[in-house]
Amino acid sequence: MKAQDGTPLLFMHGTPAKFEAFDSSKLGGASSHASAGLGHFFTRDAATAQKYADGGAILKGWIKMERPYVMPMKEAQAFESAKDSADRRVDLQKQGYDGAVILDDQGKPWATVAFDPWQFKSTENNGNFDEFDDRFRFSRANQGQAGAWPIEPIGKGDRFIYNMQDKQIDTKRVVEAAKKSGVKVTDDINPYLQEELYHGRSAKKFDDFRNKELRPLLDSIRSAGLSLADVESYLWASHAKERNAQIAKINDKMPDGGSGLTNKQADDLLAGRNVTVNGNEIKGVSQSALPALQGIAKQVQAINAATRQMLVDSGMETADTIKAWEGAYSNYVPLHREDIEQGGMGTGMGFSVRGSASKRAIGSGRTVVDILGNIANQRERQIARVEKNRVGQAVLGLAKSAPNEDFWKVDDVPMMKTVEATPVFTAYDKAGNVLGTYSTQLQADRAHPSAGVTIRRTVEDKVKSRMDPTFRSRDEVFHVRVDGKDHFVTFNPQDERALRMATALKNLDADQLGAVLQVTSKATRFFASMATQYNPIWGVVNLTRDVQGALLNLSTTDLKGKEKEVLGHTLSALKGIYADLRAHRAGKPPSSKWASLFEEMQDEGGQTGYKDMFGNAKDRTEALERELDPTKWMRSPLGRIFTADGRLKVPMEIAQKRAEGFFGWLSDFNQTTENAIRLAAYKTAVDNGMSKQQAASIAKNVSINFNRKGQVATQAGALYAFFNASMQGSARLAETLRGPLGKKIIKGGLALGVMQAMMLAAAGMGDDEPPEFVRERSFIIPTGDGKYIAIPLPLGFHVLPNLSRIPTEYAMSGFKNGGKRIADMFGLVADTFNPIGNAGLSLQTIAPTVIDPLAALAENKDWTGKKIAKEDMSSLHPTPGYLRAKDTASEISKAMSYFFNAASGGTEFKQGMFSPTPDQLDYLIGQIAGGVGREALKIDQTISSAVTGEELPMHKVPLLGRFVGDTKGQSAESGKFYAALTRINEHQAEMKGLRASGRGAEAAEYARENPEAVLAPMATATERALSEDRKLKRKAIAAGNTELVKQIEARSSARMKAFNERLAALEN
Repeated sequence: MKAQDGTPLLFMHGTPAKFEAFDSSKLGGASSHASAGLGHFFTRDAATAQKYADGGAILKGWIKMERPYVMPMKEAQAFESAKDSADRRVDLQKQGYDGAVILDDQGKPWATVAFDPWQFKSTENNGNFDEFDDRFRFSRANQGQAGAWPIEPIGKGDRFIYNMQDKQIDTKRVVEAAKKSGVKVTDDINPYLQEELYHGRSAKKFDDFRNKELRPLLDSIRSAGLSLADVESYLWASHAKERNAQIAKINDKMPDGGSGLTNKQADDLLAGRNVTVNGNEIKGVSQSALPALQGIAKQVQAINAATRQMLVDSGMETADTIKAWEGAYSNYVPLHREDIEQGGMGTGMGFSVRGSASKRAIGSGRTVVDILGNIANQRERQIARVEKNRVGQAVLGLAKSAPNEDFWKVDDVPMMKTVEATPVFTAYDKAGNVLGTYSTQLQADRAHPSAGVTIRRTVEDKVKSRMDPTFRSRDEVFHVRVDGKDHFVTFNPQDERALRMATALKNLDADQLGAVLQVTSKATRFFASMATQYNPIWGVVNLTRDVQGALLNLSTTDLKGKEKEVLGHTLSALKGIYADLRAHRAGKPPSSKWASLFEEMQDEGGQTGYKDMFGNAKDRTEALERELDPTKWMRSPLGRIFTADGRLKVPMEIAQKRAEGFFGWLSDFNQTTENAIRLAAYKTAVDNGMSKQQAASIAKNVSINFNRKGQVATQAGALYAFFNASMQGSARLAETLRGPLGKKIIKGGLALGVMQAMMLAAAGMGDDEPPEFVRERSFIIPTGDGKYIAIPLPLGFHVLPNLSRIPTEYAMSGFKNGGKRIADMFGLVADTFNPIGNAGLSLQTIAPTVIDPLAALAENKDWTGKKIAKEDMSSLHPTPGYLRAKDTASEISKAMSYFFNAASGGTEFKQGMFSPTPDQLDYLIGQIAGGVGREALKIDQTISSAVTGEELPMHKVPLLGRFVGDTKGQSAESGKFYAALTRINEHQAEMKGLRASGRGAEAAEYARENPEAVLAPMATATERALSEDRKLKRKAIAAGNTELVKQIEARSSARMKAFNERLAALEN
């Protein structure tokens, strides 16, 4: 059975059984439906086949059917038994039918029924039908290439993966199927590999262009004391006359001025005279700056030449085409006009790249704008197109090497004959004599490059065979450029996987962000950057986790057994990457073997890469101006406010320069720690004989590959900063645990958890010593006297030890607090595998990243469940926020809290309209300013505690506090006391309500079930005493009496410790 274009139709049969041939004597045996005796049922719908397979096999193949009977669904459902349907089959065969097509209620084919077993042959067969052999895999000839590799239909698993984790899953499955069928899939024809490396390669080329070509150009402009406008005027005028000459050849209406400048205006500008274009006065070129401008122009032309050479090297354009461009112009610059030609970057539809890199200029008198911005955008646009085309060439190469007409075809272009108005280009000399006729403008230009020749375009009707005009725009048609020509891979639109692969590669399945989500996305990326890239602690913690995780992940790669070698390279990799990044920031080349190796890994795409592409040339020009003059913003209205109308300009410039230097170093530091284990893996892979691209793939996937995304990632990532990181982490964890060492890793993780519980118990630590969120994410090593070292565990894998630690602690406690243990277990799993984050049963769990801080403040708890700020004992008696400061609040926030309260109408004792606590301000600063803000506050608290004599909690010590802790300090006792106070108040409220409603017996029973409720009087008294201590401490701090501050803190700690010990005794 074939489609209208003659291609065989692919049919599927889902079955839980295994067999080599269909058997008519067993019809109805696998189904109780009365229609089962009709014949052997097949479908073209993968989901239907999957349903009937019920976890078994799906047979795919072709059906030979000359005369099918069309059966309405009502007739198929009218059979009373399998015998009735079998009798109907015999009757139809007598009438000359060899099968049936059952239509659904809408008149569409629902199932195809073959009456005889031999009519079906699987895709493993060559398509020859032998009526004397019922085996569907039987072949009388060597296996042909068309349909040579079967591929499973899309199941529920791949649907989930496509949507949530990897939208290129179909490409991966095709590569796997081709390899399984015996096709040698080399790196250059592996589209899944090339797509994986595309992101890092293109990002590296972007960075190289900006650092090695664009930055030196801006340095030259800055050192010459010129502006972008000065340079662009010179470039425009230098190119104008040759552009005018070309436009005059094809546009009779513009014999002069097609560049936007007439020849005279160009000469005037170059001579230093001002000219007016469309009412805009353009300043003449400074004659004293001509030598500098000529040197800058050479740099610009070098950039243009490198862009053209890249197009030749990649096969996007032929060398002849580029030579023709260069023959036409010697001082080319892009001349885009004001208010037009300012659209998007135009990098193509996903990885589908079509057409020439050049558009023919037709001339315009409008004012030219953003020349340098367009030059930069041209290069980056072509980088993106070239790298995307490498993916496309891999698709084309695989389609040729693994042909399968049921899935895809190469260069199968539908043609049609039409009478067309065909342009003819005729060359004339000055006397009007015809020098030749040509079919394209390019041919005419190349044949007659001299200025004295006129090219005229006429139109003639001719019969031509041309491509179907709808072909290029079809969803299933994928475009590729090879040697300057377009090629096509046409995916089967009737095959769900083929069509989805095409739409994913062409990015047709991408959900576009609306205006609101675009703004939200930028804010979300800001929060993510502040939490990672610009967090001084993140790099150290991430390195610790990444190294552990990577060594486990290597078990699923070809580097299995080479973990020691990879680990041994990590320190050298750290040094080399850091040296390379710092050299680049200083404008210097890499200077060590490891730095050069890092460059190589990036060139191959082994680093997770992100590239910022500007939406239009205007945005790019503004970015160039900011880079040329970083202090330009100070001359804006807002800048004048910050600089006190220029009086603070010098100190602001110094501060800006130092801030840029610090954040630049911080970014380099974190990039170093993130890529150290990747580079170590890359070197090990190359040393062990792997290709550079395969080594780059291992390096990229040895940790989380952030470039891989599911279909919904764009939308979800705009709302939740770490959605994709969570999905990729979960997928990588699953891959490792399914790998050859998965069972050993699970057993080792569970054993580690039991050991952790026993170590903590042996050290005398209680249930919340250290807090649960610390235990979940770190391996705790007690060091005595309540102190400990916390080693961060690799994310994802940290679940394994916790799965055994929590039950072990439950058993060792005498099976107490079962509800809390279950909640801890649930929170652990939710926090690890919930892609939108987890904060328990909380608004923060579902709140988008940008409003997470506000949700946390509204609920007064951070992501660990700890209260952010002290609350008033009664909402009817509010106090100013500054009076409710915790001991750990920063001095900066204390001062800000006092100011906000006073500025909004508050007094020393009365709450103002806006009266946040210092701890709420600390929390906001930490969220908005990220790791830098949090560490700055810790430094402030460290300094202030040394001055005032207050105790500094270990977790407030910059950097060190992330790896060490103390369960016996004032902060620890305070945390336990106030947690207990909250619970006791809840108990009191419950018992009070029961008594008020006349249920005294229930209140008494509740008290017996919650014995800590009896400590309410002691808790209230302790809290009152602590309140008095805080008042005395504030006075002592104001008086500078550090010894008295220490005495008061010691007394407060003793009060809370006494209560905590009484509570522990009661619980035991």
